[in-house]
Amino acid sequence: ISPVEAVREGATHQRGRMARVASVLGTVLFVGGIALLALGMLKGGSLGGARTIETSLGGMLLLFIGAAMLVPVAVPVVARIVGWPAARFAGIPGRLARDNAIRNPGRTASTAAALMIGIALVSAIAVLGRSLKITAVEATESQIGSSHVLQSESGWESRPPAAAKTIANEPGVRALSSVRYDRGKVGKK
Repeated sequence: ISPVEAVREGATHQRGRMARVASVLGTVLFVGGIALLALGMLKGGSLGGARTIETSLGGMLLLFIGAAMLVPVAVPVVARIVGWPAARFAGIPGRLARDNAIRNPGRTASTAAALMIGIALVSAIAVLGRSLKITAVEATESQIGSSHVLQSESGWESRPPAAAKTIANEPGVRALSSVRYDRGKVGKK
């Protein structure tokens, strides 16, 4: 379609000749992805470690590509089902929202895909950050068996030696270990 036609309000484009082929190919890839993923998950032990991972990753990739190809076909059906309560109870705005999603399934699918990718990235970063934090805390707790640690605010400056003596004389302190460190230079550099 021409650029002016594309930006016109309410513009819709006709489904291309390849839409039916894309739907069939998407269905084949989707079903194949499910089969490979099931094979990797259910028969993983008999395939071997590397083969299990390859089979599962291949299944996930085919599933993702197949789902992406089927979204424009599925959007009208899903929009009718999910949009029914909005159309029924929200009145005209609900019907407009549902009808707008159904009118141009390709645009709805690409918008939903962009939102899905954004949410996936934010979720992945949040999970990664939380995992790193938990790993660091567990590593510290497994290496240090004490209930308290005294260090400077930055963690790099040293405390005066008198601090250890003062803490050792406090009531309730049964054992104290003082670790001191400093930087040094070896050789000419």
